[in-house]
Amino acid sequence: MRCPRIRINLTNEATINIYIFSEDFPPYSGGIAQWAMGMAQSLAHAHNVTVFTRKRDDFPVHTEHRPFAIRLMDGRNWKQGRTFIVRRALKQELLTTTPDMVIATTWNVARGLTDVCRRNSIRLV
Repeated sequence: MRCPRIRINLTNEATINIYIFSEDFPPYSGGIAQWAMGMAQSLAHAHNVTVFTRKRDDFPVHTEHRPFAIRLMDGRNWKQGRTFIVRRALKQELLTTTPDMVIATTWNVARGLTDVCRRNSIRLV
């Protein structure tokens, strides 16, 4: 049994707020990091995009202009506390802004976002 494809047409809608949650993001290499960067850059042409990524001690301060914002999620033990860390970051951000859509780059990241998105009627992709 195949899952149906869900198509979301973002080009015909008005500008929306999109949050992208990713464990890895450039300058760190890897498939997820590159995919998240590509999504952020593509969506930022027409929408307000904020990327939430893991804070690392060696994460460089970006001085070049990016068409999207980057928020660093802080946590002591990312491997065991990932669910709590991403949930806390989203809840804190909801105090000031409500996104129209949240994109999670992996199932492990999405696990921490599902209940908050459901309660606040936010689309989670």
